[in-house]
Amino acid sequence: MRRVAFIWILFLVAGWSLRAQRISDVRFEPFGRAIRVHYTLSRMPFDSFAMLNLFVSTNGGESFAGPLVQVQGDIGKVVGNGTKSVIWQAVDEIGQLDGQIVFELRGDVVKEKLKAENMLMYSVSGTSCFGLMYGRVARWGGYVRGKTNFSTKDAPYTCENSGRFNYNREDEFYIVDKDSRRSRLGITGGVLYRPMNCLYLYAGAGYGYRRLMWHAESFDYSDGHKTGELWAINTSHSADGIEAELGGIFRYKKLAVSLGANTVGFSFFEVNGAVGLFF
Repeated sequence: MRRVAFIWILFLVAGWSLRAQRISDVRFEPFGRAIRVHYTLSRMPFDSFAMLNLFVSTNGGESFAGPLVQVQGDIGKVVGNGTKSVIWQAVDEIGQLDGQIVFELRGDVVKEKLKAENMLMYSVSGTSCFGLMYGRVARWGGYVRGKTNFSTKDAPYTCENSGRFNYNREDEFYIVDKDSRRSRLGITGGVLYRPMNCLYLYAGAGYGYRRLMWHAESFDYSDGHKTGELWAINTSHSADGIEAELGGIFRYKKLAVSLGANTVGFSFFEVNGAVGLFF
């Protein structure tokens, strides 16, 4: 066993299922009566693990013995990326270690079935103070979301940014003031996808509207007395129709934080934020 430090060690990686991954930075060192093998496992999907076995050859790789059984550490079921190590009790298993030694790691990648989880988030945006998003997802899933500012008010007239209302009465005139009100509603649903352990992506569509209404007071031309109030939808800052959205959800343990964007009628855009829990 004293000769181990002077033996040329060559490591090979085998297994069709491991080609999409990579075992690299392989090295060894004497470890008492054993040999400790180090390697780095990378590009492993978060929902998968590697089933690895260690083989040894004493004739330069012409034939192999194994899988070796006197091993411990990161062998068998190996989870996660990073630096791994295996301790092989060489003397206990094969006795004298001599010749041109080749180690070979063989294995497969096994995809685990993810458990579906529920998700509930409170969301806000620039035009809605209240929203709820509920989803259920494993690797793939779906969600529904509703948002509102608790106002469903409408207006009988429309106006432009210049303040011109489509109000035409020859005996009256109107003055636009700074009073305004807003209405917001959005109902969407779509797809959730989990590409990483801590990240979910979502995309969905539905129906929504955003109404910005301006206020004016009307007056009689003859004597200037006030005749009423007018409300008009500002068409430059309002939209009604298809609402589409996309974004990401970042997870830490059970906590979820989301950031995304949505559009109504592809003419009005805003940013969404949300916070919630997985359960």
